[in-house]
Amino acid sequence: MKVFSSRRSFHLFVFESGLLALVCCLPLSPYLLSISQFLLAANWLAEGDFKRKIDLLLKKPSVLLFASLFLVYCIGFLYSENSMHALNKIKNTLPVLLLPLVIGTSTGFTNKFVKTLLLLFAFSVLCASLVSILFYLQPLSAGYDNTGRLSVFMSHIRFSLLVNMAVFILLGIVFSSRYRTRKYEKFIYPILAALLSVFLYFLGSLTGIAIFVMLVIVSLTALILKAKQSMVKVMFLLLAVICFTFLLIFPARMYHKNFHTGPVNIEALESRTENGNLYEHSAEPLALENGNLINLYICEEELTKEWNYISNIPYDSLDRQGQQISYTIIRYMTSMGLRKDSSGIRQLTSEDIHAIENGVTNYRFKDSPYLFERLYTTLWEIDIYRKTGYVQNHSFTQRLEYLKTALKAAKNHILLGTGTGDVEQTLLQEAMKNHSMFESHWKGKPHNQLAFFLVAFGIAGLVWIIFTWVMPVVAERKYRQYPPVIFLMISFVSMMTMDTLESYDSIVFFAFFYSLFMFGRTQTEILIG
Repeated sequence: MKVFSSRRSFHLFVFESGLLALVCCLPLSPYLLSISQFLLAANWLAEGDFKRKIDLLLKKPSVLLFASLFLVYCIGFLYSENSMHALNKIKNTLPVLLLPLVIGTSTGFTNKFVKTLLLLFAFSVLCASLVSILFYLQPLSAGYDNTGRLSVFMSHIRFSLLVNMAVFILLGIVFSSRYRTRKYEKFIYPILAALLSVFLYFLGSLTGIAIFVMLVIVSLTALILKAKQSMVKVMFLLLAVICFTFLLIFPARMYHKNFHTGPVNIEALESRTENGNLYEHSAEPLALENGNLINLYICEEELTKEWNYISNIPYDSLDRQGQQISYTIIRYMTSMGLRKDSSGIRQLTSEDIHAIENGVTNYRFKDSPYLFERLYTTLWEIDIYRKTGYVQNHSFTQRLEYLKTALKAAKNHILLGTGTGDVEQTLLQEAMKNHSMFESHWKGKPHNQLAFFLVAFGIAGLVWIIFTWVMPVVAERKYRQYPPVIFLMISFVSMMTMDTLESYDSIVFFAFFYSLFMFGRTQTEILIG
């Protein structure tokens, strides 16, 4: 008895197995992604039938249009000085060539297989989340509430993109009329989506949370347009307004409450401690913690003596986050409204001392969710940047400076850019020329994908790349369909805060889902929606 009825059925089996392996590995192992793609490429070549495939490509030129991103990287190699670095980037970009060709020239999918593909991805993300939680709960893990450990397979920002995709895939399947869903599925999938949403919250990625809120607003808007009853429309509209208001008002209110103060009369402040030692007062810069000025009521002499008595980490040393512990102490005590002297030190509990030693700069961070800490820290960085221009060791405001540096560097190669392999070196040279105070371990990445394209390939390359991404959406009429819109929002918003396509696992994620949603067809020639 033959396992496969024909050669064609064998190649279909290998093709589907390769795709299933790929989505399974996306959140778990970037190394196994290469194996699954090698399997897909080998099967595509062994299958032959190139006449049919060429005919399909001629009928659907948007496949080659999207894949031309790989060609842009190859052209950029020709005028790159760092050819080895350029070759490495070209190698990482291979999925943009392979996956559109393999998926765009396939014989088609059944709706059942597409549903299986999407669900396997969602369940793989769920498994990765559970494993990450287990690692996070290990008692031997170092650090003070280091939420970054909640993502053990990739950076927590990149993982937040996959979690968002999984959440809205699960919800999309439930509400889609294209896929058959049983009653238990309509009950289980929203629960799993809710659990992943909670995990996303504790993951603490501001990018991921912002994308989530925007996707909720888009989803509610879609439900408003789809709903037939006026009462249902009003309910969804109200929820959308609440989400939009939260996205704008909550950070603005937090900023006003914690980083706004009136004028200070230094001469009217007490000049000596209870022990008769002099205080140091300075209203400049107006750095604040919970609305309290940091640079008031500081007595270094008493702080040094008292701190060295209660802690094994010397006052002139570093905390466990690599920060000057003296500044951590001052910020933490300021957040409590304490004066920075011996009297203030004596009011610290053992829990406070432990928190300071671990680099916690605000007493609220001990009990508040990590997302609150991350948002507060970002607003604090913005406040310091606005008043002083200081960005060193500040992740958010440094990204603003990276972007400025990239734009300045792009002016010198405005038409065709520096080439595929020279972006990082160009940005490092520009930063040195402008005496930018970035961290020593910065490697010259702009942390903005469009900025990378602008520096690497100039205006010509950037415009072409955007065209190759937008045109297939228009040509295949995907702008009206829920899954492609959700995916494109996740991808393009992430590109504003990180160089999404400079990481291998992220470029596979982008190339696969773009190809699936834009170029994949059901066996009845109905475009996947």
